[in-house]
Amino acid sequence: MEEGKRISVAYSSSAMLFDGLLMAVVSLLKNTPVPVDLYLSSGDFTAISPRFGGLTPEMVSYIGKAAGLLSPDSRVVYNDMSRFASRIARCKGSRGRFSPFTFLRLFYDLVGTLPDRLLHLDVDTLVLGDVSEIYGFDMRGKPLAAVKDPVMVSRGHRDYFNAGVVLMDLPAIREGGYFEEARYVASHKRDLTVDQGALNRVFKGKTAFMPQRYNEIRKLRDDTLVRHYCAAFRVWPYMHMATAKPWEDSAYFHRERKEYRLDPLIGEAKRLINSFREGKEPEIS
Repeated sequence: MEEGKRISVAYSSSAMLFDGLLMAVVSLLKNTPVPVDLYLSSGDFTAISPRFGGLTPEMVSYIGKAAGLLSPDSRVVYNDMSRFASRIARCKGSRGRFSPFTFLRLFYDLVGTLPDRLLHLDVDTLVLGDVSEIYGFDMRGKPLAAVKDPVMVSRGHRDYFNAGVVLMDLPAIREGGYFEEARYVASHKRDLTVDQGALNRVFKGKTAFMPQRYNEIRKLRDDTLVRHYCAAFRVWPYMHMATAKPWEDSAYFHRERKEYRLDPLIGEAKRLINSFREGKEPEIS
């Protein structure tokens, strides 16, 4: 990217996933040399379930302070999405295995503070390099850019994408009414992948596909730019779904994921997590 440019990155998170969010932000800012406008979307969805509390002011403030240490010219903007609670409650799956927070990206077109070009990252992603490479990807006139999901492609869904790393052209999305349509689909059609399924239905033929290294969901590779720790099927030592996240117990994470290269980054983020829990100010080593 040109010198002096900024990039805009969005995360959606609950209070329950604060540890993952903080770790994701640390990985992003440590590896991206340009300033980042960081948009955090959350809200109070306890009317749907008591466990769906939003990020607290203390959490947002702490992330802002940590971001200032990691990337002094970056900034954190909080978007309270609580006003969409009743509409999210109508979405299929919002009360079950998936939380309301996964649907927040379907409402980005209704948030006036968001920029025209926006890179959405899931909180269970870790950034290994400069994501301005993804932000500057040529979308070739499409309203959305994403990475094909290798699992779904192997099952015959040739152009199915994973929604954990998504580059958005919000003016084009608004003009086409695409998120409005996705919200309708999510509230009327049940899908195992909930909002991701809705996005795939609506953006079929309207998606620019990015390289696999921008959203690697299977395993860490030498050229991986973003590692996405979504659930993965394992057959050894027994058939099961590996769901371990990098902010969870290290022994459990290593046993399930068999990955060690990011341990220094994970360790630094965990020190910040512990510092927050102890009521201390963030410090970057």
